[in-house]
This record gives sequence, C-alpha cells and structure tokens, in this order.
Amino acid sequence: MGATIVVDQAAAAFKPEGVSHTVWCLFEKLYDKNTYPHHPEWNCVAIGQIDTALARVFESASYCEGGMNQTRAGHIRPETYIERWLNAMKNPLVMPDIEVSLALPGGKGESAGRAPAEAVRVSFHRNAELVVATHPGRPWRAIASHIATGIVGMNPRSAELGYRPSPAGAADLRRALAAAPRPEMCRLDAHSRIEQIDGVWRDVGWPYSIVGAYVRGLWKQELETPGIYKRLIKDYRQAVSAAPAVPAGTRCVVPLPPEAEWVSRASLIKMTKEMGGEVDDTHARIPWITSDKVGAVPLILQGTDVTWDVPEGLTQGTEIGDESDAQALEQEEMEFSR
Repeated sequence: MGATIVVDQAAAAFKPEGVSHTVWCLFEKLYDKNTYPHHPEWNCVAIGQIDTALARVFESASYCEGGMNQTRAGHIRPETYIERWLNAMKNPLVMPDIEVSLALPGGKGESAGRAPAEAVRVSFHRNAELVVATHPGRPWRAIASHIATGIVGMNPRSAELGYRPSPAGAADLRRALAAAPRPEMCRLDAHSRIEQIDGVWRDVGWPYSIVGAYVRGLWKQELETPGIYKRLIKDYRQAVSAAPAVPAGTRCVVPLPPEAEWVSRASLIKMTKEMGGEVDDTHARIPWITSDKVGAVPLILQGTDVTWDVPEGLTQGTEIGDESDAQALEQEEMEFSR
C-alpha cells in the first residue's frame, strides 16, 4: 500500500431544522499512489458537527508527517493540510438533502440468531445523526463517490454556514502555549527516541510517528484556541528533533525470556555480555551509546517490554513557545482570518 494522494478538498454544511449546530460533510478527491492508472475520486471522509469534522481533519493531517498523505507535488506538512481544510470550511458548499441508504436490523429469515440487514432510504437532512450512528467511521458508505462528485460539482456556497472562529487573544494564546506539553526525550540513534512517561523511559518510535500522534490529538486545543495549531506543531516537532543523545551510563533494560525459551534467553545473555552489560535473574542491562546510525538493539528487541535506565540530571531545554510567540501568532491568525 502506497501513499494516499489528496488532489482536492471540499467542505459542505447545512443546519438541521430546529437546532443551532451545523452538520458538516467533508470530501476529498483521492487516489492511491501505487495503484495504476490513477483515477482520483471524491470520497466523503467525515459527517458530523464541528468537533467530528476537526477530529477527522487532524487525524488525517497526522499521516502527512510520515508521508502517508501527500499531494501530487509530494510531501505536505500537517500544518499546511489543516490550513487548507480550514480555508475550505470558511465558505462551504450548501449540503443538499439527499436520500441515504441505511442498513437496519430486520427483514425475513433469521439465521443462526442473526437478523439480516434491511436497507431503508431516509432524508439526510432529517436523519443526519442516525446516518452518523449507523456508519461509525465509514462516512463513505453513507455518501457514495458518485453522489459526492455531484455534491461538489453542482451546489452553491454559503459563507453564513462557514466555520470562522474569532481569533484567540494574546492572553489565551499565552496560556495555551504555557500549558503545551514539553516532551522529555532522548535520542537513541539516528531516528529512535525514548521518552519519560510516568517516571519510566520507553521507546516511543521515530520522530514522524511521535509528531503524528501529537497532531492527532490537537483538534480539541484548536477548538479552544483557534489558530494555535501552527505554533504547537512547529514547536513540538522542533523539540522532538532536538532531543539530546542519551547521556553516558544509559542502559537498555530487557526482561529475560522464561527458562523454557532457553534459546532466546541464552542469545540475549550472550549478546548482553558481549556488549559489556550485566545480567541478573530477571533482566539484562545493556550499555547504550548514541550512534548516528540506526541502532541494532531496538531492532533485535522489538516487541519486548524494554525500558531504559537513564542517569538523573538530564535537562531537556527546549521550550514550547513564549510571550513573543503568542503575540506573533495572534497577528498571524488575525491576518489569516480576514
């Protein structure tokens, strides 16, 4: 499976009768990079209120960091991908009231205690919540590609339905930046990072996966402090990239396999002693020195409950934003929201 190529993005919205919230439908024109010939198709990627829409935007943006979501021009940063969505949501298409097919329990001829699904056609505008509930995580099953193509190509836009949050003020930005997480990480080798979580140092993967996981959860912060995602992602990426090498005396701590797995146990004990480490009844402790190459030990021990014994006194030093950042970000967001 190759990268997904995002050709275009479109947002549609409507307000159900008798409620104050807006229902969003997000569409992307996509194709798989490794599938030939390329046939970009419109797909519905989200249906729901603004929290659902933003959660989907940030989740998809998280895959941009590692290159799994790209544009035709190649790699795209999560910040740029998110900005494109927010621009599309400022002036969305007016979502028409279409008929949607729902598969509900029922029908004739139960078999092995399971009732076959019975398809019913319902109004999307009057049953949007039901559509979401019966297609969890699969909005493209509710609105097929050919219907999405028609919606994107034939409907007017409405700025009144747009998502245009007021820019966060300097005080709110300062509070959000001050509360932002400051990852306490060390570098094992050219790529791998370890992080202290609940007092224990563990391998958390490569920078792209670490930053991607961070991006995925930022939609709530964006709802609270509009526009702050750019600074938070940039600063977090920089902190992960600038993680210092593990200090001298760091050891990789590996549980010994049970004695019944004597081959694996013997191999680990042998490798530990060859590397100048120590072995007791339960664990092997292997000295670790940071290398600019990909280290062998994390690869050999992948999948085991490995922890890291890092000497005390390590300081991370990389801060996430300050007051000048907040002022610059406030000005940037005011210009962006015009």
